Order: sequence, then C-alpha cells, then structure tokens
Amino acid sequence: MRRFQFARRAPGRPAIATFWWDVCQSLSALFVKIGFGLRVTGRERIPKTGPLLYLSNHQSFMDPAINGALIHDRPFRPFARETLFRGPFGWLIHSLGAL
Repeated sequence: MRRFQFARRAPGRPAIATFWWDVCQSLSALFVKIGFGLRVTGRERIPKTGPLLYLSNHQSFMDPAINGALIHDRPFRPFARETLFRGPFGWLIHSLGAL
C-alpha cells in the first residue's frame, strides 16, 4: 500500500490519525527490522481484501510495535484494555485508533 492510502481504506478516521499511524508504523518497522532482525514469512497467504482477524499471543511489551510493523498494507485497529488509555501512553494508544 502506498503512503497515505490508509485513509481511503479506513473511512471515518481523521487525517491526523492516518498520518500518525503511518509515522509510527514506519518507525516500528525500522526498529523491529534493525533491532531484532525480524523476518516475516507467509505474508503472501494473507488475503488482500475482505475481513481479517489478526491475533497474536501477547508475550512482551514489544508486541504492539511488532504487530504494527507487520500489518502495513491493511487497516489495523488494535484492542487495548481500558486502563492503558489512562496511562502515560494513553494519548498515543488513542491516536492510533485502538478500541
């Protein structure tokens, strides 16, 4: 997906959230690739269109960054427990469209 096309595929999301998502996704992908040498296999098996439920086993505090880095060509709305919205990163979690 080209940059800023996320807005077209996620109607109703404000433009700033789309921009912020793009910035955070790009930085996360760079950090995960350089910092951890993460390599993805099987991405071609993910359908390009239609609904998709992406689940991961939450093992560490890095999981949100890793998941955000891996999901770059489809709209992504993470779930977060209510208390995270009140913490020091609540503004970030909310701005990324978390539910």
